[in-house]
Amino acid sequence: MQNDRGAVAVWVAILMVPLMVVAALAIDIGGMHADRQRLQTGADAAALAIAQQCANGACGDTDATAQELADANEPLGGAVAAEVVELDTAAGYVEVQTSADRDFWFAPVIGQDTGAQARLGAASWGYPTGGGSLPLTFSWCEILHFTGGSVIEDPSGAMVGIDIGEGASDVVLYNKTNKPDLNFHPCGSDEVTNYPGGTAPSGGFGWLVEAAGVACTANETSAGGWFDSDTGNDHPDNCTAAQLTAMLGQTILIPIYDATNGETGSNADYHIFGYIAFKFEGFYFGNGWSSPVAPCGSPNRCISGDIVEFVDYDSGFDTSPSGPQFGSVLVQLRLPEEG
Repeated sequence: MQNDRGAVAVWVAILMVPLMVVAALAIDIGGMHADRQRLQTGADAAALAIAQQCANGACGDTDATAQELADANEPLGGAVAAEVVELDTAAGYVEVQTSADRDFWFAPVIGQDTGAQARLGAASWGYPTGGGSLPLTFSWCEILHFTGGSVIEDPSGAMVGIDIGEGASDVVLYNKTNKPDLNFHPCGSDEVTNYPGGTAPSGGFGWLVEAAGVACTANETSAGGWFDSDTGNDHPDNCTAAQLTAMLGQTILIPIYDATNGETGSNADYHIFGYIAFKFEGFYFGNGWSSPVAPCGSPNRCISGDIVEFVDYDSGFDTSPSGPQFGSVLVQLRLPEEG
């Protein structure tokens, strides 16, 4: 009888080994998989947070930011560590690694006490530098005046953009008005100082000559380029009032100019300096060209909306980390370069 009991005990012990191995595979490895997902979430969140901070001009304590976001997504198996493994502000790129050790429950029976793992997250940022836009440009002084922003300078003192903070809501931009001191705001001598000018040319109202056959907001421009003036204060030739109304609520690209070529009328050219991403909410261009709620009235011409701080990757805008800064930036997750 005792021999029978001993044999049963031996068989139980033999059967327990594969059961423990299965438990190690099912529970411990399953736990590692859950940890890996949380580590990845933490790495991605940290990379995005740092990219947003850098895009706003101050990367801050990047390791502290990375650790804060990693802690918020701490793996179930134990404490997490985070570090910034690459930060290239010139290229607009950051890469973060999160790592953690998991103490196994069942795997020690097969000689595995702990499991270490790490994940990488990466993000990039850039400012709009071109793409399809409304064929209407505004002076940088107009943006400065109506957003209450301040000029951003590089180390040499040159203007590289306007600090609009967290964006500006309910902004009305005028391309024609009978109240120049209050509305349409050309660069005055007190504002230009060491910066480029932005006074509208005689006979120009900010309209740009459109490429033949393009859609209303698909007129291609690019920062640093010169573009012909379309004289008159009416409206874009390739747009209709119905098309403009259909665009209400959408985010569109608005070119910002910093100089003209000094010519007048149809000989005038605008130098495009940068862009704002603009949530288009209203317009008035006269002669029936008006949104249901017009932001201004005759004889003025204007558009209204919000300057969007963060634009979506699907916007299709061209971007660059060294592009002029006008309160709009694209921040997106990237594939890590290290793995």
